[in-house]
Amino acid sequence: MMTFAERVGLTREQAASLVHGGPADECWTSERERLLILAVDALHERSDIDDALWTRLVSVFDELQLLDLLLLCGWYHAVSFAARAARARRASLRRPPPHHDRDQPIVRHPVSCPAPC
Repeated sequence: MMTFAERVGLTREQAASLVHGGPADECWTSERERLLILAVDALHERSDIDDALWTRLVSVFDELQLLDLLLLCGWYHAVSFAARAARARRASLRRPPPHHDRDQPIVRHPVSCPAPC
């Protein structure tokens, strides 16, 4: 997680909050950030965003931004499901080596990444 957190400029406090805290933590300074966390948590926990939260989101984000949010969260789950089911190791999620025979079946490896992958 820290690899991605550093790439997008999250502080250590923000990264820790995403795992162990919530949108009310002091490290989140804008309503926009707090709403994103609430939306992602709702999608992860219930696969839905209730009307009250949606109304708050629409007041800050436009339709295209909200569609991006929904699709990004869904894509993350799709990739996680595929990586876990294929027993992909972190290193094997990168490009296949040049000598990779695309006609060979994908070999499942023991899961070595935390949930979700």
